[in-house]
Amino acid sequence: MKSNNKKELNIYQRKVGNPPFIVRCIYGLIGAFTIGSWKKKINIIDDPRKEKGPCIIIQNHLSRFDHYFISKALFPMKFTYLVAYNEFFRTGQSTFLKLFRCIPKKNSVPDITSYKLLYKLLKSGGKVVIAPEGFTSVDGKNHPIVPGTGKMFKNIGVPIYFAKIEGQYLSATKTCTDIRKGMNFVTISKLYTPEDLNNLTSEEIEDQINDLFTRDEYLWQKEKHYLWKSKGRICKDLEDLCYRCPKCGKIYHMKSYGTRLECTECKNGTTMDDYYDFHPYENSIIPETPSAWSDFERQEIIKEIRQDQNYEFIEEVKLGVLPKDHIVKGGGTSEIKGEGRLIINHTGLHYIGTKDNEPFNIDLNYKEFHTVLGSADFSYFFIYKNGEYFDFFPKLRRCGFHVMLLVEEMHRLHVNAYKCLHKDEYMYKGLELGIDNKNV
Repeated sequence: MKSNNKKELNIYQRKVGNPPFIVRCIYGLIGAFTIGSWKKKINIIDDPRKEKGPCIIIQNHLSRFDHYFISKALFPMKFTYLVAYNEFFRTGQSTFLKLFRCIPKKNSVPDITSYKLLYKLLKSGGKVVIAPEGFTSVDGKNHPIVPGTGKMFKNIGVPIYFAKIEGQYLSATKTCTDIRKGMNFVTISKLYTPEDLNNLTSEEIEDQINDLFTRDEYLWQKEKHYLWKSKGRICKDLEDLCYRCPKCGKIYHMKSYGTRLECTECKNGTTMDDYYDFHPYENSIIPETPSAWSDFERQEIIKEIRQDQNYEFIEEVKLGVLPKDHIVKGGGTSEIKGEGRLIINHTGLHYIGTKDNEPFNIDLNYKEFHTVLGSADFSYFFIYKNGEYFDFFPKLRRCGFHVMLLVEEMHRLHVNAYKCLHKDEYMYKGLELGIDNKNV
């Protein structure tokens, strides 16, 4: 009799390293059809292809298409990507990542197995591309890199190169999955020698990388003024990012209509053209850019959580998990296995509901995590608890960006291991940070 028991998937046991030549050729053809007609400029200042031994190429992470541009810039060098663990469970991506022999890494949490695979590959002479922010830009700006990156680079001790990408977020924003052709750049330069890493502290390395990564795609666009072809959908789902009205202050009343974005309560609004420029209605209050809008929303949350010690954000959600023995079907990010209430307050993130038709709870305090993540858009977000992946799908509203801001600012208030970028320090002037650490 045939057993119904399937072998549990172990993504870490897949072979990692340089992909076969035929796989690289197929990937190159896919890339040519995907970005071949896009306007792009590649500038190699220091060439990692000339490194005889191992090296790491770090990149700022702007969109889901970054890897095509990086591959174009590094061709024909053999290298390996470090890729989010959960992506290995998605139909399509799973096969590609297996063939390309990518290294899995659980986002924004310690992952010893991933580190061992990375270390082994580099010590054998391999070259690896890493996005140390851990996920793509959500608002056109970069996030701080994952804490511990500097320590990892010092321990590994190989040359570090920096692939700076520009324009890719505007080609594929987090609010709309449309592809918008414009102008894209890749510039590669050497960042650290092993001696440089040895002479710097982990904190100095992280500070320097964060400063190098600091950018705002919308402000860059203001300066460059490139045309982006949006086909009349430039504001599509922009309310997922710009969810709070700057005039009346109400949340979830902004609504997009092709090239318009306006508040259904006070009619505060604006149009946007294909240069990503806002054109506010008469007597409207509109930030200069969507990224400035997100800064306004972050500052409002910073104030709210400090003014209310009983602050709670409550959302009805469906719970998604990764299967143990097969790949997720139908292009999903996980399989729905429960539903319940998600509560975010000063003690952490709490899920109270079901999983597999049984009562199930999740409790995370701010020492265990510092942000929530989403792969494609703001319709969902995910976390890890004890190494296990969980998706949350809000039932009523696409609140992923709001939740991300809230979690990050709760973390900074209570723990502050995930520190803000230097350019954002003005938001916290005169405010306490890491208050829980002071009680230890």
